[in-house]
Amino acid sequence: MNDRVREKSELAVVYHLEFTLGEKRFALPLENVERVVHAAEITVPPESPDLVEGFVNYKGRILPVVDISPRFHMPRIPLDPSFHFIIVTVKQKKYALIGHTVAGVMKTPGNTIVPPNDIVYGVEYLAGVISMENGMMLIPDLGKTLAFAPGEIKALKDAVKKKHAKGKRT
Repeated sequence: MNDRVREKSELAVVYHLEFTLGEKRFALPLENVERVVHAAEITVPPESPDLVEGFVNYKGRILPVVDISPRFHMPRIPLDPSFHFIIVTVKQKKYALIGHTVAGVMKTPGNTIVPPNDIVYGVEYLAGVISMENGMMLIPDLGKTLAFAPGEIKALKDAVKKKHAKGKRT
């Protein structure tokens, strides 16, 4: 289990941003969330990592738009104007995560967060599961979920550089 999740699960209250992808409910630790914005038109780059849907200009900075659905064995849903981009910071890098709906900030009693390895060993992209009266909510481990293979990282950096350079010329 992620030590950070264990420490938080012992606290009285933890704050998360609740959002959905399809029918599944997710919760992001609020400390990783900078802002939620309406989805906007994206630029689709060639040769980008599988999770990257495209790029978006956020406050003058080019961010990868990431759909984490494949990490959780879920089908992708084409980007819709009703969706949201959840701007997160992970390991000093910013990403725009796709959220189909965003419910807002929720207080989570720390004792309702179950470490994934307490359920089944080897769950790779999950930091925890919130047990609720009306179901469960998954807490993605953003460090692992947004980790790209070395070749994917180079392709992503090259695509961002091309997009940024193109943006300066126009």
